[in-house]
Amino acid sequence: MKTHVPERSNTQWLALLSKAGAEQSDAAQELAAYLRRVLAVMLQHMRVHDDDIEEFAQEALCRIVQQLDTFRDESRFTTWASAIAGRVAFTAIRRRRVREQHDDLFAQAQRTAHEMGQQHDMVERNEYRTRMLAALDQLIRNELTDRQRTVIVAELRGVPTIEIAERLKTNQNALYKLAHDARRKIRSGLIDAGFSATAIRNALGAEDTQ
Repeated sequence: MKTHVPERSNTQWLALLSKAGAEQSDAAQELAAYLRRVLAVMLQHMRVHDDDIEEFAQEALCRIVQQLDTFRDESRFTTWASAIAGRVAFTAIRRRRVREQHDDLFAQAQRTAHEMGQQHDMVERNEYRTRMLAALDQLIRNELTDRQRTVIVAELRGVPTIEIAERLKTNQNALYKLAHDARRKIRSGLIDAGFSATAIRNALGAEDTQ
């Protein structure tokens, strides 16, 4: 793909772009159009869009006008201008890639921090549960009567209350009172040990934890 080079001498470019008014505007627009074509060829294998090329061309045009006094007339003016446009474009693309890499790294860091937080919460929950089970075991062993201990352990293992009553040779009302008193002892002991009401309800069940 070839780019049409505007037919102006170096002196003409410098004179037109140094002026104010319509002539400068026309020359600037012509140079910008040329830079867009140059950049389209230069960047054709890179991930850029038309809006990017327009942005690079306009930025390059501003720098070219600001740096007219640095042009040494050792090459064609359009060649010099194209080199500036290329530096502008490649610098912007490199910065964009670095920024994207940093965005990816930051996103990964956020995900890792979130996962670590979840793992930390899980470890804390497991430690809390372990301590509570140990306290519960001690209370069942040391604070309950034999019959209360039997009822609570059976309930915790999922044995139906009807079967517990049959095994203990008692009725449902008496069993309810026995279990209620046992839970109150356990609840009081767990509260004294610093465990939350929610954790206690989860351990003992909502019934009879008041």
